[in-house]
Amino acid sequence: MKILITGATGLVGQAIQAQLKKDNMSYVFLTTSKEKVDGKKSFFWQPSANMIDANAFEGITHIINLAGASISEPWTTSHKEEVLSSRIDAINALSHFLKNNDHQVKHIVSASASGIYRSDLNTIYTEDSTAINSEFLGQVVQKWEQAMDTFKAMNLDVTILRIGVVFSNKGGALPKIIQPIKFFIGSLMGNGSQWMSWIALEDLADMFVFVINKNCLGIYNAVSPEPTTNKALTLAIAKQLNRLIFFPPIPKVLMKIVLGDRHVLLFDSQNVSSKKIENQGFKFKYFNLQSYLSSLFKST
Repeated sequence: MKILITGATGLVGQAIQAQLKKDNMSYVFLTTSKEKVDGKKSFFWQPSANMIDANAFEGITHIINLAGASISEPWTTSHKEEVLSSRIDAINALSHFLKNNDHQVKHIVSASASGIYRSDLNTIYTEDSTAINSEFLGQVVQKWEQAMDTFKAMNLDVTILRIGVVFSNKGGALPKIIQPIKFFIGSLMGNGSQWMSWIALEDLADMFVFVINKNCLGIYNAVSPEPTTNKALTLAIAKQLNRLIFFPPIPKVLMKIVLGDRHVLLFDSQNVSSKKIENQGFKFKYFNLQSYLSSLFKST
């Protein structure tokens, strides 16, 4: 078994590399930066031009696809286009290469997002849920997942992981949430009742490797068994930092003015179930929010 990773230098990609090293599994990765190419572990590609160094596929049996522009940047018209095109171009480049070259690839595992589900305070979403988010993020994820059908048409095994909010002290959303609370300016977003389905970075990296080793096919929610709410998360962080929340709740209309369409990242509510992946035998290391936060703060 040998794995090719796209998007390998991001937060999740680095964690997956660390997990693969720990498990003594062979891998290489693609990069769009020529400065990072060494011809042994890293190889150049240019997805928008369907360009991939063929040497990257030597002995490859599995692909982990994480490629895609960050959604945390301001949602200008051009960046929205990049968020979608970067994901679709990556899939198209991979499928174009596999269609036109001999290879040993049999299984591709791709990132997706729990943002595909409609914002709702009461529904618990499973992989079979049909209440799809019609807004920007939902549209991106739908097209992202539909593009993966090209691999099924090539008789390759396909796994899609719908990732929730990734928690880590190394980057991502959590340090940005912690910062204002640390400096006594933390507050709830609205009434704080919106659900946040999260996953520890370590568990997410482990899950990617798990679905490869166990050959789990289809769609799986990559979220902790215990979702939190904006209020519960805010108070849990404040407890770890020995801080009080003085500021009144921030209204949605204000954050819409400040962040534009991106305000949905703070106010959308998705309570997402992890039961399907658990039924496959996956064991979460971190599922209780308080204990996970405690472990993070002890390590900093």
